[in-house]
Amino acid sequence: PCPPQNVQTTAVGARSVTVRWSPPLHANGVLSRYKVFIQTGRSESPSGSGRKGKGSHVSPPQTNATVSELSPATQYRVWVAAVNVEDGELISQLAGPVTFTTIVEASSPPGNVSFSNITSNSVAIMWSPPSIIYGSLAEYNVSLMPSLGGPVTHSVIVSANNLSTAIENLVPFTHYIVEVRAGTFRDVNHSRPLLWSNPDTNKQPVVFATKQTFPSSPVNVTITRLSSRSVWIWWDGPEHPNGNIQSYSVVLFEKRKVKGSFNTHEHNYTWALTRVNHTKNGGIQVEVNALSPYTQYNVTVYAVNIMDGFELVGEKSRLIEFRTEDEEPAAPFNCSIVRQNATFVHVSWQPPLPFDYQVSYYGVLSLASTTKQFNELTLYVRQVMHVYLR
Repeated sequence: PCPPQNVQTTAVGARSVTVRWSPPLHANGVLSRYKVFIQTGRSESPSGSGRKGKGSHVSPPQTNATVSELSPATQYRVWVAAVNVEDGELISQLAGPVTFTTIVEASSPPGNVSFSNITSNSVAIMWSPPSIIYGSLAEYNVSLMPSLGGPVTHSVIVSANNLSTAIENLVPFTHYIVEVRAGTFRDVNHSRPLLWSNPDTNKQPVVFATKQTFPSSPVNVTITRLSSRSVWIWWDGPEHPNGNIQSYSVVLFEKRKVKGSFNTHEHNYTWALTRVNHTKNGGIQVEVNALSPYTQYNVTVYAVNIMDGFELVGEKSRLIEFRTEDEEPAAPFNCSIVRQNATFVHVSWQPPLPFDYQVSYYGVLSLASTTKQFNELTLYVRQVMHVYLR
């Protein structure tokens, strides 16, 4: 037979193509089938009666065939031949070739994804190129997402010439899943949007954890006075623990008045996390005892993480001021009596310790030895520490 006419390709995909043609001008017999031959652009043309190559065959009157199992982003040539059967195959001359290129498909995912140089807020990510690249590789996309679920939190675009990148501004003491994708141009014109590789579902995800660092300050510190010498101190944990908190420390600054001026004494209390009381709403509560009555204190709280044997002391909470309750004062001391004349004596004394008691008044009692009667004098002036008695 004469060769088929008007050979053309349609519906070109990444891995298949549809070939169409018209019947031969002269069949010169009874057409039994058409043969379609496809070879890569660099291959030689099919020749001889046993022509080989990818292809298909169909029976008349059908004049089209779909050929599958092609490779993406590959140039092919296609021919069509007509066949009569009479004492063997009578194959026409080849019609063609028609050249076409299959469209680009996403490359395979990058391999050997790993990490190094982990700190509390940064990491270095490395990978190797895709094992299969269709077309031209444009760039890589490196993304991180929390391992406990949630959207992508960090995404970096890396040139196709690089196989590593550093990512910063991570959350301390957090597990992240790493995903690296390869982006391929859609065609030889470097058209976008890119074709992105899919993750390899046969491999376990790459997971790393940032290191611990200093915790932020505890919040909502409050004081409840229990007595003149003890208080409850309450607080909520840091908004950013940045690790496994091991202990909390409470610092009390005690203000004492000595000779008219205030001196500050610092007291430190530390509780392991397992020794503090946890409230129903997740807060923390400790009791501090052995305080001084009617004394002004400033209190601050901080959390402590431990990494590699070193304490990571967190930020201190804002200072909270309170004063312990009053209680019965101790007795005045250094009392002395100086006789002034036959009817007057001068009584003097020193205020009770410590000096910063809030003394409301002093009471002076005198007992007459002859009448056995008490006389009481009440002095409401705090600074008066002496009196004349008649």
